Amino acid sequence: MGLFRKTVNDQDWLLSALPLYESARPTMATFSEAFIGGCREELNGAVGKVLDELPSLADQLRTLPNPRSRAARLASRNLRRSVDAYVSGARELDSLFELSARGLQQAVMSRGRTAELFYSAHLNAIQAIAVNAAKLMTEANDFFSGVVQKATPEVEPQ
Repeated sequence: MGLFRKTVNDQDWLLSALPLYESARPTMATFSEAFIGGCREELNGAVGKVLDELPSLADQLRTLPNPRSRAARLASRNLRRSVDAYVSGARELDSLFELSARGLQQAVMSRGRTAELFYSAHLNAIQAIAVNAAKLMTEANDFFSGVVQKATPEVEPQ
């Protein structure tokens, strides 16, 4: 991932990136829906799914050569950052769930306002990560659903 990284034409990049994009979308959507819904069981399952599937996908995205056009480079960057943000948010939630299982909620209740503020700040940070990840994925979706269909009508995202 250096300054002089190999570039390929957009079509070749798209043929490599599109399957990765398509495999990331359902996992990201499941995580986002569970996060918005707030159901602990669903969110815990979504966190596990993100942590199982997306880190290796993020590694694969990092190894792809850069596309030539500015729009495709922006979509590539947004997709990579979005996947990284989902993984980061899932890791944060996983650690919060682990702390919670060890009695963090009891500590929050017994220590009063300071611990409650810490817990709230942690949740707010996770929410900021999730919102940023969703925004980046939306921008990547715009590229894949718009520009890609014009450039390669036979390879359309679903």
